[in-house]
Amino acid sequence: MPSEPGTRPTAPRRLDPNRPAVCRHFRKGLCLYGTRCAFSHSEPPPPPPPPPPPPSADLVEAQARYSVLRDRCKSLAASGAPREHLLAAAAALREQGEAVRALRPAKSASRFTERPRVRNKERAGALRRFLIDTYGLEALASGAGVLDVAGGQGALGFELLNLNRVPVTVVDPREMTARRLGRKWERGLYFRTEPLQAYNRPAGRRGLDGGGGGGGGGGCGGGGDGREGGGGGGEGGGGGGVGGEG
Repeated sequence: MPSEPGTRPTAPRRLDPNRPAVCRHFRKGLCLYGTRCAFSHSEPPPPPPPPPPPPSADLVEAQARYSVLRDRCKSLAASGAPREHLLAAAAALREQGEAVRALRPAKSASRFTERPRVRNKERAGALRRFLIDTYGLEALASGAGVLDVAGGQGALGFELLNLNRVPVTVVDPREMTARRLGRKWERGLYFRTEPLQAYNRPAGRRGLDGGGGGGGGGGCGGGGDGREGGGGGGEGGGGGGVGGEG
């Protein structure tokens, strides 16, 4: 099956000559290509779990002893036996129950015992698309644009400014650098996935845009060119935008 635009497999194309490889995005829960994806969207059923091991002879004997003591407790209670006899039978039953539990094999660890790890890869792009769907580009670009508090390395602001022409001010106490984001831009990674191009302006590939906007008390780092990050931000002073010239 020919590859659709935007699908660039990094693993061997086919694991089985008669079956395409399973789509990695489908495995994570969502593939934007849907039926047009060059990879398979169905996984073979998992193998059945192995049968549990048979109980040991000691466990079978302990369970039989527990059943006898349990029946004795019931018969004593039904016959109106003295309280001390009931307490003694209940203590023996409780002790035998602990012996049965000690002989049982340990349960395998449940997959629900640990919190599932959520991958944060490309979270800035997911947040940008959420903002566009929720508020629209006109609302985001109105006024002074978007204020990104604790924006880290400025990935969200970089995408909003260079892909959507939305002015952004990033406020973060750490120095911001856009080297990694600039390399992704040069390699065309922001334009590789066809279904996501609806969130990019057609003119967004002309180059890295010049930034502007005022920084707050914790500016965005030192001045530099578009690939190095924002302009200088002193105490209460002005700071350059994401990817802008200081």
